[in-house]
Amino acid sequence: MTDTPSTPAGPSFEQLDALSTEELRERAFAVARERRDVGFFWSVLRHLPNADEAAALDGAPNSVGPTIDEAAALWRELT
Repeated sequence: MTDTPSTPAGPSFEQLDALSTEELRERAFAVARERRDVGFFWSVLRHLPNADEAAALDGAPNSVGPTIDEAAALWRELT
């Protein structure tokens, strides 16, 4: 991570850009939990692929499982 100072509003673009996708996800979820931002979690749920889209990704009927698992994990994060 760079040594660019963060602003009072939060880390700089450069600091965030240096983070992995997983670190960014964890930070976003932590902030949303702290703020009790149901809208954020609802938006994430809405953007998960539906069963038809998930099955179309590779044609396997069991490809829906990860989508359901993601939705369940998101619900656990929220609650």
